[in-house]
Amino acid sequence: MILDKYVVSLLEQYWNISGVLCLKRIESSVNISILVETINAKYLLKGLAINKAEVYRLLLLWKCLLEHNIPVISPIMSFRAHPYVWHEDHYWILRRYVSGAVFTMNSPTEIIEAAENLTNIHNITVDGIDFCYNSIHDPYHWLYDMEKEIYFMKTEHADISGIEILIKKVKKICNDIRLDDYLQLPTCIVHGDYHGKNLIYSNSKMKAILDLETIGVSARILDIVEAVFFLGRYGYGEYLFNSKQIIDFLRAYCSNISITDKEIELAIKILKLRLIPRADYLRRMKEKSKSAAENQVLWAVNMMKCIDQKFEPLFISSLE
Repeated sequence: MILDKYVVSLLEQYWNISGVLCLKRIESSVNISILVETINAKYLLKGLAINKAEVYRLLLLWKCLLEHNIPVISPIMSFRAHPYVWHEDHYWILRRYVSGAVFTMNSPTEIIEAAENLTNIHNITVDGIDFCYNSIHDPYHWLYDMEKEIYFMKTEHADISGIEILIKKVKKICNDIRLDDYLQLPTCIVHGDYHGKNLIYSNSKMKAILDLETIGVSARILDIVEAVFFLGRYGYGEYLFNSKQIIDFLRAYCSNISITDKEIELAIKILKLRLIPRADYLRRMKEKSKSAAENQVLWAVNMMKCIDQKFEPLFISSLE
């Protein structure tokens, strides 16, 4: 498939968008992300490798966010008046491109606004969906059938250095936390990937929350501890944590929602399961290159050490 011709045809056929000047493939872990520049506007086209039920739940939750004035961008309707198009084994969703700056590390204003927007998401009541684990990274998948997940890790990825270290970590964590423990935690709409590069600002005001493919209904603490981990650093690409950032985020969040003792008890274990890549994820990474999968495993091994040595003490002390 010649990507340029394919995408141009898709845009013209389903969204009546012509005059494409430039297409740029944006680095993405498993889905297809393409920046589209036309004579009149810029768009982002996403190709999602999910099933029909998952795309329906995704769009239902997306609609909930829009109805509650969360700063997310509406999908553009196709000529069939659908917010998606099924073509070539992917669900394609088009939205306008959002200009602005990503979350600024060490900004007191932006960290508080990030916390307040996450609180607003978590306070939304959604009817008809009890659990919805759209994210490939949700710890639910490990806890639901650990033995199956480990079997695929061993049979498909035994050639990747560090796999055995991660398997041992998973076994230890899953001995300490069971699926029932996870399911009994407070649940809500979760973003599932609430990190700095998915938060767009303009003049220190949040303009948009991006990448809703991982949105679901799951354990609230999953979003909280992940957000603190990724937003509480001194800078992108490093894992040195700013205690003031962490405290500011948690104070702003907890001014509207109380985190339970059980959530605090399980938070670090849940974060670790969130960051350990599953076999399915590594399989998709290998489709790009083996080195991409190897780098992901190496990163996860390093993050386990980082959590134990640097993040956990700060996170726990910040909640006291």
